[in-house]
Amino acid sequence: MGGASVNPLLAGAGFGSLVWGNAYPALPAIGIYDPPWEYDNETLAKDWSYHLVYGVTTATAFRLFGGHRGS
Repeated sequence: MGGASVNPLLAGAGFGSLVWGNAYPALPAIGIYDPPWEYDNETLAKDWSYHLVYGVTTATAFRLFGGHRGS
């Protein structure tokens, strides 16, 4: 692949949002979380912010510790 570098902030925000968005249908379906409409906006925003931090931290660590394998 080319030498294009992915911004960990953007990649992490996308990854964290994806994880958050996938949790809300999956966790209630298996009975360990309430459906998202049962939470207020403040709770949903706080939960999303945790996932953003997780995603950005994961993307940054991936970049720092050799997650990119050049050709």
